[in-house]
Amino acid sequence: MSYGPRVRNVSLLFLGLLGCSAPEVASVADLGAPDAGLRVLARTDALLLGLWRDETRAWLVGGHSGGDGVVAELSDSGLSAWPIPPGPTLWWAWGAGADAVWACGDGGRVLRFDGDRWRPEVTGLPAEVTLWGLWGSGPGDLWAVGGSPRAGGPKGIVLRSSGDGRWRRVEPPGGLDRDLYKLWGTGPDDVFIVGVGVALHYDGHRLRRFDPPDGDRLVTVHGRPGGPVLAVGGLSAGVALRWTGEGWVREALPAGTPGLSGVFVRSDGGAIAAGMRGVVLHRDLEGRWARRGPVDGIDGETLHAVWGEGDELLVGGDLLRGTHGVVVGLGASPEQRLEAPPALDGATRDGAIRDAATPDAATPDAGPTDGAPPDLAAPDMRPPDAALPGPAEDCPGFRCEFPLQCWELAAAEWRPVCTEPCDQPSDCVGYGPRPCCVAPGPQVAATYCVSRDALPNGCET
Repeated sequence: MSYGPRVRNVSLLFLGLLGCSAPEVASVADLGAPDAGLRVLARTDALLLGLWRDETRAWLVGGHSGGDGVVAELSDSGLSAWPIPPGPTLWWAWGAGADAVWACGDGGRVLRFDGDRWRPEVTGLPAEVTLWGLWGSGPGDLWAVGGSPRAGGPKGIVLRSSGDGRWRRVEPPGGLDRDLYKLWGTGPDDVFIVGVGVALHYDGHRLRRFDPPDGDRLVTVHGRPGGPVLAVGGLSAGVALRWTGEGWVREALPAGTPGLSGVFVRSDGGAIAAGMRGVVLHRDLEGRWARRGPVDGIDGETLHAVWGEGDELLVGGDLLRGTHGVVVGLGASPEQRLEAPPALDGATRDGAIRDAATPDAATPDAGPTDGAPPDLAAPDMRPPDAALPGPAEDCPGFRCEFPLQCWELAAAEWRPVCTEPCDQPSDCVGYGPRPCCVAPGPQVAATYCVSRDALPNGCET
């Protein structure tokens, strides 16, 4: 099968005593012996956020801070960048086979790989929307979810596609004012969606809300048919929840676990999760979580996506600044340093667009693909709890007055404070004179309200 034109193989810079000689790239098939420790196998100057594997290769997606999205392929031939239509960062990838792989990301965009090229699909979404998650029960039943990191941006975005290259909005009755991050399912009638203090389940006929305990921020969900379905997230403190069939229950995590971003449930029922500061956890068949690590070579990066079947593979990077990415796996070989997948030059990019056969723009269908609006239970909008800390107050218990969120301030020695999203300082009422609208830490690429006094170097930190 032809896999289309590669830009070029990514060159290697070996960090060690072998001078400028370049070792072979670890392939999907030989990332290391099962008993070897997890370590950084590669670094790029593009942030890596999503990961999907088939039998012969792994697709890695991400992007440059403020720049173009990136798609790279890791296979027996090494790591190579693919030409893709121009556009911003890609957040997630999912595939139904070697010739049917999708990626979604900023700008409300979706790309599809057809075995030869990556081509854009029509979503009808404004540029301010980010699609953080994508999944399908098959190539003819696809879902994508998202929202906006900005305080006033669109929230609760749910799309569906029948695989025809066009995506249609699913509008839950009553709307949904929360960002939705990821989704996964066992089939077309059993789909789980998670986000900021919200969790939805689709049973083939309707969407219903089964929100997490304590309004937990959930980033990723994954599971197995007949096995556990797990959701992870959290802010300063990590959270792991298990689906009971009627709702979500907490599972105990090791003390000091930071926020989690990725989870993967293996076919044997065990699981691996990862997140901030390079933390990696393992869950045994009895439901007990234990820390694995520290990962050799991690220097505070966030591990965002996990593939845990066979040879484990994880990707992430510096989510705060978006300046670089990391690939982590099993292996005992010295670390390899990779150049980022190169930005496409004008000629290559123009050619890729011309050959992409972009579908004609179409007005998205406002209803779900089956023509029947989902029945969404009324939101559980809890009133503010006066006993919990409010704006700019410390939250050592990692809980705040609803709907505030507890974040640790990286620039203030990880001091936890209650905050909320912002686009500019004027959005931050109740945070003292001349408040800051800054990214508080490496959890997400978004800005939040912080009191200027809470930051040692003020808003310039």
